[in-house]
Amino acid sequence: MITIATVAIPGSLHSALHGIGEILYMANKLAGKKNFNYSILSPGVEQVSCYTGTLITPENTISNSSQDIIIIPPILENMNELIDDKNLISWLKEQHKSGSIVATVCAGSFLLAETGILNGRYATTHWNLGEKFKERYPDVKLNIQRLLIDGGNYICAGGVSAWMDLALYLVKRYLSIEDSLNCAKVMLMDPHREYQSPYGLGGFPKSHNDRAILNVQAWLEVNYPESPNLALMAEKANLSQRSLLRRFKKATGCSPIQYLRQVRVDAAQMMLEQTDDSVESISEYVGYTDYSTFRKLFKQTIGMTPSTYRQKFGLRI
Repeated sequence: MITIATVAIPGSLHSALHGIGEILYMANKLAGKKNFNYSILSPGVEQVSCYTGTLITPENTISNSSQDIIIIPPILENMNELIDDKNLISWLKEQHKSGSIVATVCAGSFLLAETGILNGRYATTHWNLGEKFKERYPDVKLNIQRLLIDGGNYICAGGVSAWMDLALYLVKRYLSIEDSLNCAKVMLMDPHREYQSPYGLGGFPKSHNDRAILNVQAWLEVNYPESPNLALMAEKANLSQRSLLRRFKKATGCSPIQYLRQVRVDAAQMMLEQTDDSVESISEYVGYTDYSTFRKLFKQTIGMTPSTYRQKFGLRI
């Protein structure tokens, strides 16, 4: 039997604490056998106040429990205090060292990264926390596009609702794909989510103080339908091309061309969501006269084709 426990951290998502257990319970029922034993732990207090203010009474404390898998749930507040909680961080590190798999959801990856376990390894977190995560943990290979990353002895899931994906993944990893699909069918869940890109990954850093680069970013966000080349960007920044490349990379973490591509994909997403324009005309509008090139770039960035994206997120008129 696999023992799994989620730590009820103050400010965490109440639905995740119970929801993970319900999916695992469903897996047990459908399999006709208790494969998972699930519990909720606390960092040491009798009751924990969740994000909504709901109080939860855990079955045990972290100091009196040993688990095969420890889950850090989505945390929507108190992050600064939690990152500085040396007892919690030390406990996570000790549990991982003793053989427990640590799985995190959303901002929970910050606590795992704080232990140093993720240094030099791939991880993900909520797409809107990517910049903050990279600044604090530069040694972690952040792949913000992925919804879930399995590092073997750790697992990171991306957005707030990714606790559902994590629970289904645990069923798949420890039971079978068929069991995971059966759970998803009964609970009307999407078992095929791989990327969080469709939910928003734009927003390259603008908190830097390089005015020349900020000017180029703003200019690209208006003139992306044209064909801005490196020479024109350098002219707008009043820099040499070499200086532009160096400073742009330092300020935003990507090249000017990569930035332009992301701006175009962001614009295409909005048009696919809000208009009934043909995909081909959208491709041309955002700067790609060759539709096959646009389709390939869109799929690489978002994880699905433009047509599939429209089917999932477009307006229903």
